[in-house]
Amino acid sequence: MLEILIATAIFALVLANVTMVSRTSQEAYRTGAFMGLLEEQAEQTMDRIEMAVMSSEHADLAPVAPLFASSIDYERSLGVEEGQMVFDDPERIELELGPGQVSWLQNPQTAAERKVVWTRHVPEYMQDELPNAVDDNGNGLVDESGLSFDMEGKQVSIRLTLRREDAKSRVYTRMIESRVTCRN
Repeated sequence: MLEILIATAIFALVLANVTMVSRTSQEAYRTGAFMGLLEEQAEQTMDRIEMAVMSSEHADLAPVAPLFASSIDYERSLGVEEGQMVFDDPERIELELGPGQVSWLQNPQTAAERKVVWTRHVPEYMQDELPNAVDDNGNGLVDESGLSFDMEGKQVSIRLTLRREDAKSRVYTRMIESRVTCRN
């Protein structure tokens, strides 16, 4: 009888350990999958922004470095016609703070405006940045927003932060950065 009691206790301990390991691995998998989706969303959005800026003939930012802008206006060249450069409709990439989203606009602020939301979950401020008039994250920009552009010559630095909360109210943040050059 004592042997059965000891065997049952050992079996219960092993079962409890297996259950704990299973829960831990499931939680790690969920966290990894959540972070993977956030990473993929950030990279996909950055790819779209990079392609738009690189394909532009010129981009306009206001203000210019060392400050930043949370939107960029640009035009793509369609080629030369009768000796003159011909441009496509004006486009803009911007951060809309209210909904926290990055949007692409064609013909912004006109009756023919078209708008596509490229991503959501963009915080008001860049990762590690606080609204305190100090460069908290050490990149030379003060209080930059969740999407920021700064320009030096034809090169545009792009920074994007995404922040999401999972079902257990844990907050995950991903910041991605790139530097691209506009066409000639």
